[in-house]
Amino acid sequence: WLRWPPKKLDMNFCEERVADMFDENIVGTEKKVRATLTKFSSSAPCIIYLTGYELFCLLEQADLDRIEYSIKESLCELSETSKQPIVFIAATSDFDKIYKTPLSEIFQHDIALQSPTPKQALEITESIMTQRDSLDDVHQILKGFSNGEYYLGNLMNAVARFEVDRHIHASSGVDDNLKRTTNEDTQAAGTRWLDIGGLEDIKQEIIDAIQLSIDYPQLKKSGLRRTGILLYGPPGTGKTLLAKAVATECSLNFINVKGPELLNEYVGQSEDNVRKLFQRARESSPSVIFFDEIDSLAPNRGQAGDSGGVMDRLVSQILAELDGVGKCDGVFVIGATNRVDLVDPSLLRPGRFDKVLEVPLPTTVESRLKIIEALTRKMKLAGDVDLVELETLARPGMSGADFQGLCSRALQKSFDRCVQLVESGKQTEDEVEIITTMSDFVESIKEIEAM
Repeated sequence: WLRWPPKKLDMNFCEERVADMFDENIVGTEKKVRATLTKFSSSAPCIIYLTGYELFCLLEQADLDRIEYSIKESLCELSETSKQPIVFIAATSDFDKIYKTPLSEIFQHDIALQSPTPKQALEITESIMTQRDSLDDVHQILKGFSNGEYYLGNLMNAVARFEVDRHIHASSGVDDNLKRTTNEDTQAAGTRWLDIGGLEDIKQEIIDAIQLSIDYPQLKKSGLRRTGILLYGPPGTGKTLLAKAVATECSLNFINVKGPELLNEYVGQSEDNVRKLFQRARESSPSVIFFDEIDSLAPNRGQAGDSGGVMDRLVSQILAELDGVGKCDGVFVIGATNRVDLVDPSLLRPGRFDKVLEVPLPTTVESRLKIIEALTRKMKLAGDVDLVELETLARPGMSGADFQGLCSRALQKSFDRCVQLVESGKQTEDEVEIITTMSDFVESIKEIEAM
């Protein structure tokens, strides 16, 4: 967007990357910095725009001071020798790195650019679209984006691809083009309650905890604070599916985080990752953060193996963020673990993960049958398929993930059969139908038991 003001003001736009200024040693880097800045004296009036400004922080403190001096001196020379205005702007994706360093003292103003709101995103898209009759389609697709996904560059790239496709193909490609710009970490989960068999009591508990807070925000004014839900139980029981489903059903942006993803070897970086995660959730609100394997991220503090207290500091940071979420509208937190006894007890106190729900293995005929029905509802089944008999044949102790594996095996068998029919010439691709039979399920059960 910085390219637009220079055109309005009749100024030149000069963009440089900090990464291109580095040399083998600090002396060479200083020379490149000076040369890069002073070469624009003939371009005035202009805007000098440096990207990746935080890369300078990779230097040692003494070298950083030299770079800061070089930038200041070069800018002073430019202002003295040029009769036209020169504006110096730098961009960084990590302001925390340069905050309170000499690099930040160069500037008179610090401006934080937030992700556009849905309304702003639509206005931006309208301003750069030339196919006016496609705006209704764009508006519908933008509803599927989270606030945090409305990056201007993404929107402009999507529209550019659409304009090219429109000239090449008669059909509109705006849907696919815009969907390709979404951030996978914050996209709508897509899983629905119908995709999860059984667990009705747990579903209702989650709905009561989250949906009521959304529908009746005045409850918070009355002093009711509910921050998080912790799901625990054996592997494969549907904890992740529940979190995804609540995001879809409650129209929340879904941020999926596996505990180890936030860990970093550098001191303070893990805590910074946690801060940025919650900041992203606030920008994408209404949203839900899902911590998978939360026991690896927030174990009991004071463990002997915690060298340097890294995990202790990380847990403290998570607790601080959870306390902050309780005061923020539109951000919910769900955690999942196979071992609730390994999670630090402080997380389970009121105002944090104050609702702890067990997600058990399906043990009753009814619960197992509901899982099978949910998994097969999108499959085309032959007339001989008896789901009740299938439940009886399946071994005791199977989890939801085990049943999913069983159905996937059966579906693969029916698919392989169709491929053979097409390759043998008995049917064409248009004629063949993927129909799963009872024998496909029975054979799959036998294969699983033999493993």
